[in-house]
Amino acid sequence: MIDSPHAPALRIRGLAKSFDKPVITGLDLDIAGGQLYALLGPNGAGKTTTLRMVAGLAKPDAGSIEIFGINTRRDPLGAKAITAWLPDEPMLYDKLSPLEYLAFVAGLWRMDPGFAAREADRLLHWLDLWEQR
Repeated sequence: MIDSPHAPALRIRGLAKSFDKPVITGLDLDIAGGQLYALLGPNGAGKTTTLRMVAGLAKPDAGSIEIFGINTRRDPLGAKAITAWLPDEPMLYDKLSPLEYLAFVAGLWRMDPGFAAREADRLLHWLDLWEQR
């Protein structure tokens, strides 16, 4: 459940992560709902590490992450329930058609199959991907 409909879709404050050396230091970022952002930078800049922390797949050394007002440390399951992660490493999704992948993800989220199929059709039309379904 989204804590605040007026909260940013993503709010990051003071995010830090180190491995052998600091990778991310003091990152602050606000992304409003309905906006699209891209993280750009050279290899090793911390783009994937940042996204892994947002998705709850890696733990920050410092800082906070909120998804629609849900603090990912205080309520990790609540944050994950409204977050999706599609990694750039091919795993299962490169073996499935877009329609099969959407059905698979809907099953993971325990969505009603009929509702999921209608939403998948709507989404594929909206993204102009119907011919590739």
